[in-house]
Amino acid sequence: MSHRAPLDLPDFLQNSPYLPIINFDIDEPPPSKVAKPSIAQILRSRPVRTAIPIFICGLFILFLLPRGTRKAKELNVQYKTPACLKQAPVVVEPLTGEETGIQWDKYAYITYATSKDHLCNALMLFESLQRLQSKAERVLLYPQLWKDAWVEDVHGTDMEIISKMLIQARDKYKVKLENVEILQHRHATADEWAESYTKLIAFNQTSYEKLLVLDSDSTIRHPMDELFVAPMSNSTQILAPRAYWLDAQGIPQLASHIMLIKPSTSAFERLQVEFKKAGLGTYDMDIINSAFTEQKDSCGLLDHQIYALLTGEFRRPITKHSGFWGKGHEMDIWDPESVFKKSKFVHFSDWPMRKPWKLNNLEWTVWAPKCVPVEEGDDCRARDIWDGLYKDFRERRIMLDIERIRRSISLNYWDTLNPETFTTYQPVLHSISLSTASATSAMIATTTIAVILTSTTSFANPLAISATTIGLKIYKLYA
Repeated sequence: MSHRAPLDLPDFLQNSPYLPIINFDIDEPPPSKVAKPSIAQILRSRPVRTAIPIFICGLFILFLLPRGTRKAKELNVQYKTPACLKQAPVVVEPLTGEETGIQWDKYAYITYATSKDHLCNALMLFESLQRLQSKAERVLLYPQLWKDAWVEDVHGTDMEIISKMLIQARDKYKVKLENVEILQHRHATADEWAESYTKLIAFNQTSYEKLLVLDSDSTIRHPMDELFVAPMSNSTQILAPRAYWLDAQGIPQLASHIMLIKPSTSAFERLQVEFKKAGLGTYDMDIINSAFTEQKDSCGLLDHQIYALLTGEFRRPITKHSGFWGKGHEMDIWDPESVFKKSKFVHFSDWPMRKPWKLNNLEWTVWAPKCVPVEEGDDCRARDIWDGLYKDFRERRIMLDIERIRRSISLNYWDTLNPETFTTYQPVLHSISLSTASATSAMIATTTIAVILTSTTSFANPLAISATTIGLKIYKLYA
């Protein structure tokens, strides 16, 4: 062994006795290689175990966010504030009944139905129009698929029910049936929203000069024929109410659940352009607003207080009606009775509550408006009006179903039906209707209804059998 200095030391230290002894006979071991971790080791590591739950939670939160955000809409359907929203609603004079020279065959009420439920709702609208002695014609847009299935006798029971409702609309309520191709957007998710684009086809019904487009989840309280003779300039293609419930969010828009339109090829083509470029979260109301903002006078306002009241307005606190009153009237006193008395058309909109034909008893109780404490006691007028609207809708729907079934079967016991029974058992019918949240309960409940409605002085065995038959038939409506 010897002292050997590293080569990079100064010369005077090369032979220093204090240098470490280096054994040149022993080879230095090669540097060890660090093994690469396996995938399992990586997954078991602390950083990864910490990151995975955070990543999963992030995805879950992202999934829960609404997909149809306003930003997404703005990126795909750009629209300015319609000029008509800056104007006052058009003044519509009521009809006296003595008007002459009005060509009512040039005007029509129109709605659409793309499901069994919507078709039943449409029948209710047409029944109301007939009861109110409307003079304008009535049109129903329904899917081409239904016509094909009708001819080919497919889809079994559902198609049988749909066919009977279409025939009832045509024969009893004098409705003109128009089968159309359903408009469905590539980004659409929920069927109910996706198929609402079908109402846009109303702009292509050019055999009429004016059409009053109605959403079927609504109630017509008073005649509205006066809208067909409302003042519209030559350039105005649509009269619609303000979507007043969006004013608080700073989103000025026209509503689309009721629209007076002038059908034309140019208007329909414009809507088709907007429809094709619309993105995720774009609804029919957005497309309407996008299509009718370029021309200054292409739209006009209907008074929403008369023609576009929402049921949800009766659930708002008494200090939260500024959107309904409009600018300059924010401090007006909320009087539910006078508001309701003034309204002619009410739209069922109580988000997040479901529509009245889907509502069950628990939801009804939870979402019903609360009475307001006042000096004299509790003011329950808003609650009673709201409750009455939903009861009326449910009861008319049940009566329509039972009437259709009564007309479809020829049994002698129907001749003994006591008309007073309908009025006597209205509360019972309402409570039973609330239990029809499933097909099974619908069968039980409607069988009970059938027994009640066929009540006579005695319950003979044939009557019980017939009532059960009716219950089973009504069961098919809800199955």
